[in-house]
Amino acid sequence: MAEMHLTAAAPSLLDVATERLGRWLAGRTTRRSFLSFLGKLGVFVASGPIIATLLAEAAGARVCGQTGVSVKCATFDCDAVWGWCWYANGCCADGGLKKICDCCELNFPNVHGYCPTSTNVKCIVESCRTDPRVQAVPTLRWLVDDPVEITHRMANEGFGFVGDVVVLADVETPVGSTVAAPLAAAYGGPLLFVPRGGLQQVTAAVLDRLQPLRVVVCGPALPGQLDTDLRARGFEVERVGTSSSIGPFSEEVAAAIRQRTGTTRSVAIEASGISAVAAPVIAGYAAATGSPLLVGIHAARRAPAGVVLAGPELADVRAAVPGSHATQASDVAGLSIELANLLVYFNIVPHPRVAFAPEGTNAARALAAVGPGIGFMHPHGHLGPARSWLADRADGRWTPRAGAVLGGGGQLSNASVWELQSALNGFDVHRLRGVSGQGLPVLSQPTDERGIGDARVGPLSSTDEPEVPLYWAGRALDG
Repeated sequence: MAEMHLTAAAPSLLDVATERLGRWLAGRTTRRSFLSFLGKLGVFVASGPIIATLLAEAAGARVCGQTGVSVKCATFDCDAVWGWCWYANGCCADGGLKKICDCCELNFPNVHGYCPTSTNVKCIVESCRTDPRVQAVPTLRWLVDDPVEITHRMANEGFGFVGDVVVLADVETPVGSTVAAPLAAAYGGPLLFVPRGGLQQVTAAVLDRLQPLRVVVCGPALPGQLDTDLRARGFEVERVGTSSSIGPFSEEVAAAIRQRTGTTRSVAIEASGISAVAAPVIAGYAAATGSPLLVGIHAARRAPAGVVLAGPELADVRAAVPGSHATQASDVAGLSIELANLLVYFNIVPHPRVAFAPEGTNAARALAAVGPGIGFMHPHGHLGPARSWLADRADGRWTPRAGAVLGGGGQLSNASVWELQSALNGFDVHRLRGVSGQGLPVLSQPTDERGIGDARVGPLSSTDEPEVPLYWAGRALDG
């Protein structure tokens, strides 16, 4: 709706008194009562019955930024005077956190809104995870459990390696498919999980869009018909790994990686237990470090020196692999944190992609395709140990490239997604407390965060208790 312009006039004593009263009350009431009472009474007296009627009808929309009275600003900038900013959830279609600011101008003929003295609302600055200064790190949500669909979406949206070679792996062999992740990293291209059989239309569509110079088919269970279908579409095809036994198969893939990169490092897991469940996360770590993923103690013993034994199953037999290093965590979530610490501490991936999936789900298998990046498996419904890990890094010094939330079953709650968004972007959303207003929770904005992009109140330790500021308390501007 076009912005309404009113005829400017010198304020009367009643105007001034009403404005001061409104500001005094705004600092001592909730936004709900401020909107429903002052929005209909104070603004009515100050600006006339037309504006009062419009505000009464649009009070619910005001929570999300738009009123029908003031237009949305053309950019994410306010070229005049910044007013108050606030956050709201439930306003973005994808569940993202929305930041809203009043942009004000001296004596502008519009409602006063949340503007400094003598200024009124010119337009409203809004951002649903799109302002590059507020949420420069996007957080994607793929609420599906099919690892085939997730890896294809990753490739389509550039969430993973982007190169001239695409690696296809058999989705029906959970541990075997993760072995292909470091191979994709060695080629610098995306990893797609595919079902057994000929070339599926969904995979063909991705390949036609990416137009790789070569397609590498990894694993003996993928039939020759797949190679035939690929060549028929004009793709060069290469086969890696023919053994039907998982240990020797992992060594064949490792040999192909070493021939291509010359690396002597390795990461090893067991085919069962904690390390097998965490295999997608471990495979992502191996890919980030340029290491092949070996399966079983025998493959680990035949590897060159410098093997990381991942998971408690292999840690118990560390002595059998000279020159190896073993992880310490005894559970999947802890193993995710331990490997993430290594990647960040040694700055192995300066700007990683970070993905989260519920432990033990099919969606978690797609974490192997996050490259170069960091994968986390979390308990169902919440971040678990990853919450503290993220909070300790929400200081602006850690700069991930993008985040993703995977999985329909056991998915993260909206509150956890908001925490994730804030941590990846370097601000502390959980310090903002919601108050019910017009049917939508609204998160209050600390006073020193008025400038858009200044969405943090200082470094936050995982042991800090969240602040609980009074909603709009002390927010009234002195006249």
